[in-house]
Amino acid sequence: MIHSDRTAHFSEEGFLTPKSPFDFSKSLEFLGEFPPMREDLTIHEQTLTRAVSFGGQAIVFKIRSTGLIKNPRLKVTLFSEKSLPSGIRDAVSDRIGFFLSLYDDLEPFYRIGYGDVDFAPVLQKQYGLHHVKFITPFECASWAVLSQN
Repeated sequence: MIHSDRTAHFSEEGFLTPKSPFDFSKSLEFLGEFPPMREDLTIHEQTLTRAVSFGGQAIVFKIRSTGLIKNPRLKVTLFSEKSLPSGIRDAVSDRIGFFLSLYDDLEPFYRIGYGDVDFAPVLQKQYGLHHVKFITPFECASWAVLSQN
């Protein structure tokens, strides 16, 4: 538990295991270059920090890689004003998994892509990148409206 002058703040740590191959640095690179998300998160020293709201409670999550591309593992720390019920922790973990496409199986995609002489170099350069998504349906809908001509 972390204390401040006014309120007790709670933190909890856990791990997520993405589907291999997963290169967290590729996700961070994309997020750092994607204008609609740059203001919603902080990337510092290969760590991603972002706030979300679940069950009326503000939760900050901090993620860093502790694994390898072929054996990925992410350390996740959740910060909140009060202790999180397991249902909220599970919901946040689920949203993080969705946001970073942690559980997508890319092997069939790689098998097909490496068979294409022109596409294979692109795959090699982006190896381990899982598609990053908007974390909420509201963000997705907002981007859809804003990006229309």
